[in-house]
Amino acid sequence: MRYVTFGMTTALLLLAVDALIAEDPEKAFESAFGQEARQVAASPDTKDDALFAAKLLKAAKIIRDDPALVAVMYEKTYEFGAKNAAGYEAAIEAAGLLAEMVPQRKGEWGEKALAVCQLDYRSPKSPDEKKKAGERLVKQMMLVADQRLAGGKPAEAAGLYRQASSIDSAIQGDHKEQIQAAQRFAETRQHILSQIEQAKARLQAKPDDKAAAADLVRLYVVELDNPQEAAPYTDAAGDEAMKKYVLVAGMNVENLPENGCLELAKWYASLVDGATAPAKPRMLARAIAFYERYLTLHTAQDAAYAAAKMGLDRVAAEFEKVCPTKPPKEIVVEALIDGDSELWVTPTGLYWKCVGKGVAKPGRHNGRNEPTYINGKRWMPEWGKPQESRGADQSKPLSLPIGNVNFRFELQAVGKEKGGQGIDDRDPVVTKMQGGAFVIHISDSQMDPRWYRFRLYRP
Repeated sequence: MRYVTFGMTTALLLLAVDALIAEDPEKAFESAFGQEARQVAASPDTKDDALFAAKLLKAAKIIRDDPALVAVMYEKTYEFGAKNAAGYEAAIEAAGLLAEMVPQRKGEWGEKALAVCQLDYRSPKSPDEKKKAGERLVKQMMLVADQRLAGGKPAEAAGLYRQASSIDSAIQGDHKEQIQAAQRFAETRQHILSQIEQAKARLQAKPDDKAAAADLVRLYVVELDNPQEAAPYTDAAGDEAMKKYVLVAGMNVENLPENGCLELAKWYASLVDGATAPAKPRMLARAIAFYERYLTLHTAQDAAYAAAKMGLDRVAAEFEKVCPTKPPKEIVVEALIDGDSELWVTPTGLYWKCVGKGVAKPGRHNGRNEPTYINGKRWMPEWGKPQESRGADQSKPLSLPIGNVNFRFELQAVGKEKGGQGIDDRDPVVTKMQGGAFVIHISDSQMDPRWYRFRLYRP
């Protein structure tokens, strides 16, 4: 090496002190690593950049209580790591972590990770290393294609799925069915958008064309699951019942009375038969959500409740049949808990509720931003109040094809470290069925947070 480096301990101490004094992550980074960063950047040997990237990534993972500083260090890791093949792995990991930490830039960092994955795959490698790089590239292509699809770019997504299919075949991977299903979905979405443009042209040419307006309402509600976009065309369609349902479906479910939820549940269930294969799970998921809300509001255990519960069971069973991804046999959850929290498991996914006043949200104790792990995979909950680490709040659902929620619960570990063994002496974990959801209530009223790991499995 042609430059002098700070020791890791010294660098981290400088980071901690400067962050406390300046409360500026850029200044903290400059204090600890600025001189070394400039020396590395000036060096003609890009192997220096790769080594520096690995060092930054390691240091960033040690810092627990300053996510803004960690984000800066991950950005620098990507910047230096992308310059040399030896640093690609660090750059890709840093970009993936940034996509989780900064949701508003998830697309950007996904694309950047893809760019380095492509460089990594094209670089000289042994057959085993080539296969490993190809598998990582295929997964990143799928992730970015999913993002492009969600961003309204189905043609771009379909093209990326095709590239992923080609690479998966070249490395003899095992993602063929998954990729083909995603590609078909993107191509179907592109066809739906084309139909929408055609219907709009018909309606523009003939404003009283009820059939064109009805087509638009159906395409937006059923195929794109977007009743808000359908609403402007309901008058021209001339169907008063459809108009009522479309307008109410666009409202926040929390604001609907119980009877409105029940009517919408039945309506969405009725739309399934005329939907394309990709749209059927979404219509069933909508029906499930409204049934669940009705059962939460309608507390009397009467005939109406029983009928709605039977309706929910029926659509949940149908959801399991048509969903392209099979429901998991078990779900293992691991999360950092510091007080009254609930994990709600529904037929279509799961979400956190922080119900205690003044307690940290799951993963957010003392400024930390730890993911929840679902079957070993990282999930960064997106909270309704993302700037607040404490207090009552609810996360956006993590979409999972769970189906039947008649689970059994097994507490596996409670301790200070993730992945630990043994169960510390804490408040008992309580489970219950509520409104069609399986709810895990963790009160954890004792001092300091604990990592909880538990398993949900079907009897």
